Amino acid sequence: MNKTAYLEKKFEIDENFKISAVKRTKTTDIEMHTHNYFEIEFVLSGKAVHTINGYTYTIEKGDIYMLSPSDFHSIKIIEPLTLINIMYTEQVVSPTFVYDFFASGKMIVCRLSDSEFKRLAPVFELIAQCPTANSDLNIRYMRNLCECMMLTIYNKLKIVPKEPTASRSIYRSILYINRNFRTKISLDNLAESAGYSKNYFSSIFNKCFGVSINEYINNLRLDYAYSLLTTTDISVTQVCFSSGFSSFSVFSRMFKKRFNIPPSKVK
Repeated sequence: MNKTAYLEKKFEIDENFKISAVKRTKTTDIEMHTHNYFEIEFVLSGKAVHTINGYTYTIEKGDIYMLSPSDFHSIKIIEPLTLINIMYTEQVVSPTFVYDFFASGKMIVCRLSDSEFKRLAPVFELIAQCPTANSDLNIRYMRNLCECMMLTIYNKLKIVPKEPTASRSIYRSILYINRNFRTKISLDNLAESAGYSKNYFSSIFNKCFGVSINEYINNLRLDYAYSLLTTTDISVTQVCFSSGFSSFSVFSRMFKKRFNIPPSKVK
């Protein structure tokens, strides 16, 4: 198993998973990876360099960030990092929260003031202390607290809720693409799963997200490739195929067009 495949497998959860939370201290670096679930992390203490989708910044006490299945990140520890980690799938929270996440077009990252930290830290502690058994009551309890956190973050980042411009099936397609962009994705299967013809599905997708399906997928692949090139020692050829491209020449041409530099010059 190659390095990227190992990392992807390492951070997967099974299809029956719903939501869980844990308080942990990280003392060693975490290599760049993606998940097949959503994640919220709340930093209680410590310091680290965090890279999300190729953007690097320092995280410390009071920082909160949210990650989707299409995000890739790594953490380089400066001081032991104690945080509360919440993992959940899109089926657990209201579809509106998932829609607003993708529609915002922002990295969901913010730093709380001292007063905000004192107010919200106990709520995160409550989530982390919830029993891990997936009983309906525990799931409802954790979901409601989690959605309160998401509302707080959205409000702080001034993310304005938007009315969905397509059916839930379109957004389920986005979630599928975000999880599987490194593999071959069939337009026929996407359209059939959404219950539309290929032409209608393509038209609705373009209207909702402002780009074609192919462009959306390729942008995910290119961003992932750029992050691999800047944060790992993986060869350019391996980056190409690990990112979902089947042709190195196509990858190289598209990469240069998007980032104004050949992938071989990023190393």
